[in-house]
Amino acid sequence: MTSLRQSHQMEELGISKAASKIRNWRKSGKLEIELADHYLAKIYSSGSVVQGHLSISPASDIYASSITMSLDGVTTILGLNNPHKESLAQNTFPVHFTLSTGLNGLYTRCRINNCHRQAFDPPPTIGGEWDRHDMSPGVVEVEYGINACIASTPSLDTGHSQDFTAKRAIQFIPRLSESPPLHVSLMNRRYKLQGTKSLRSNSFKRPFGIISATAMQPEPLHLQAYGTVITPSFIDVTLTFDPENDGITPPKLDSVSLSIRSNTWHQADPYQAFPDQIEKPSLKQPFITSIELTVDRPQVTWARHVNPGLEDKSSENSSVAFYSSTLQLPLSVSTRNKTFLPTFHSCLVSRTYDVSLRLGFKKGDLTIAAPLQIIADP
Repeated sequence: MTSLRQSHQMEELGISKAASKIRNWRKSGKLEIELADHYLAKIYSSGSVVQGHLSISPASDIYASSITMSLDGVTTILGLNNPHKESLAQNTFPVHFTLSTGLNGLYTRCRINNCHRQAFDPPPTIGGEWDRHDMSPGVVEVEYGINACIASTPSLDTGHSQDFTAKRAIQFIPRLSESPPLHVSLMNRRYKLQGTKSLRSNSFKRPFGIISATAMQPEPLHLQAYGTVITPSFIDVTLTFDPENDGITPPKLDSVSLSIRSNTWHQADPYQAFPDQIEKPSLKQPFITSIELTVDRPQVTWARHVNPGLEDKSSENSSVAFYSSTLQLPLSVSTRNKTFLPTFHSCLVSRTYDVSLRLGFKKGDLTIAAPLQIIADP
């Protein structure tokens, strides 16, 4: 059957097409999928039950050879095929599916090193009928929906068969658990957990000190209530200042800017590793959307420390003291204008996030880029 063959090809690409796009509706009949308690903005999750009924109203009696209903996503997750030989004048058929918590090994052709669990997680709906933009490019699309097809036997009068098709799309966000923190090396081109700057009064003079910032990977943001509420998190940053000489005080923090960047990765061939963790230079870059966060400039309280090991070796031109401070900046985002999808990795499409932080001092800036997970609570 054309629609099944086309669906199989889309399954290999990781994207399914509606059967209604393969065959046009016939004016001589009507096929409808009605879902119980469904509305346009409703979001389904792992374990959600999708139920309702399929109704057919042909203009005249037809004899159906089969009735097929399937829940299609990245692949056909569940299917129902009922051989049917009775005449259909006005009939309804129950629809009942439970959304899976995993892909059950359907991605057997996808081999991502050391990350099999995430590769088998179902991706969320991407580029669908979200009422708020999901920060994905138009070329990437992952659909979930109920497809139905009723195939009739050839008519005795015309000798032609007639197929009825229908589709009802649903929005899906899977429940994905937290992954371990990433190992971020100094060679990583995407993430930067430490920044250092030599401070000079002007370009012709020696530095009067070195200031550094080191960030911890923040705790994940938690999607709750099927993607409509996000629990805030924090990013902790440790500042250190090493003055060139005693008597030099730490610089004043003049400005802070904080943003979360959404990265949508996609390619035609299966990934061999998580795309955000590949350290080799690549021409394939993600589609990035940046969301600026509101943050107040914190009051920095410096603590002075003396290194006893340098106390006896000090000279007039060197300092035996350094300063440190700790900042905790809130990561709070709103779902009012954006749909935040959870962090996920599949064979062809991934979504990652990072926190971009800039600390502005009078004689130089420090920048941090830390990986951030967004997870959908089970």
